[in-house]
Amino acid sequence: MVPLTVLSKRLLIQPGWSVPYLFLGFGLFVTLVGKKHDRYLLPIFPLLTLVAALGWEELGRSAIRRIGVGTRTPGVPPYRASRLWLVPAILVLLQMSLVLPYVFSRHTSAVFSVFAEQQTEFQAYLRRAVGGDVSVTRRTRWDVPITASYSASYGTTKADPATFCALLNVCRATDTEVFGQSRLRSTLSLALVRDRANSPLNPTAGTVLALDIRWASEILGSDSLARFLKGVAEFTSYHPLGRRTVAAWRVRIGGTRVPTIGFSGGAERFLTPEERFFGGGPNSVRGFTQNELGPTVYVLDVPGADPDTAARASPTGGVAVALLNAELRFPLTRRGEHFFGALFVDAGQVANRFRDAIDPADLRVTPGLGFRVTSPLGPIRLDMAYNPYEATSGPLYENQGIELVLVEEEYQPPARSFLERWRIHFSVGQAF
Repeated sequence: MVPLTVLSKRLLIQPGWSVPYLFLGFGLFVTLVGKKHDRYLLPIFPLLTLVAALGWEELGRSAIRRIGVGTRTPGVPPYRASRLWLVPAILVLLQMSLVLPYVFSRHTSAVFSVFAEQQTEFQAYLRRAVGGDVSVTRRTRWDVPITASYSASYGTTKADPATFCALLNVCRATDTEVFGQSRLRSTLSLALVRDRANSPLNPTAGTVLALDIRWASEILGSDSLARFLKGVAEFTSYHPLGRRTVAAWRVRIGGTRVPTIGFSGGAERFLTPEERFFGGGPNSVRGFTQNELGPTVYVLDVPGADPDTAARASPTGGVAVALLNAELRFPLTRRGEHFFGALFVDAGQVANRFRDAIDPADLRVTPGLGFRVTSPLGPIRLDMAYNPYEATSGPLYENQGIELVLVEEEYQPPARSFLERWRIHFSVGQAF
């Protein structure tokens, strides 16, 4: 039998074993947990993952020393550096950028990028595309950067056929194939960010204001199915209350204007799945699972099956979103350095009309509580939220092979028990 001291040092002291395993493990963790991020962050993910792996490895070494097994053990080689983790780090870089810090003046910078992206929303769609963009950022006299950019991408978006059946009444498999074809998306955007928060990872004071407007049109070369005018505004505020206690709140409003397109003998407004708003999850309304908030369709893949047990939900997203969050964060220990608790209330809605998203009667309000542990990458967060609402009703379709057939226009899933109404989220970083 291997002594505990030898086994511990083999597993945690040698980075040739521990760092690659921790690198892959943490990389898998940040892939699976609920999140939404911009593709411009992708190049730093390998570095952050490596830092996390080294941090966990060092934490293990420290723990071994603290329990008294940190002395040299015969037969165990000393600590040696390893470069094996550089291989997986290089393989996941998906973007190249040329940064010009000064263009015409020291207040203006530019970035030229080419990228290959894979963008996904849980149970909603998968997009793969290649493209490039150019952005110019001007820092104003008020220390507020304004960024204008142009982006062009060519790729495909795969979504549940039930989405097109519900939105456009296009239900035959052969007819929905057109939505999965490669197409060009060309956009102009204007973004403004006024960041006065005192920390990018765990702010305790200050405010952040962000505005973003995006326009895609055939004038810019965009495909006829990829036209929209989209705007999002978000304001976040942090207020210190005594020693290490923080009250934080956020408001986010977004809407999209879409031109009409002729389908099935009529005119419909269609917004591609990757541009639609989705709600629910660890950084949204936490009383709902990822993308559970908002319009949903249900599909029976086995004809004649009981929908209460066999129907699967497919979120379609919406063209408008409203989100409000309020959270009280407080220390759980006297020193208040590493362990924190949280009480929060989230409210929001995703809808196919802007007035429905902001209607107070349609907002979904979910309270909850959480636990946080500080880390170099931000708080490691565990949240539990209670959802007092029944599952969202929506059309029920039956998959008959070549087409989807409407079974029920407004299917209501069965009632939930008390335990089924709780949602648990595990993530890294504050919700906002």
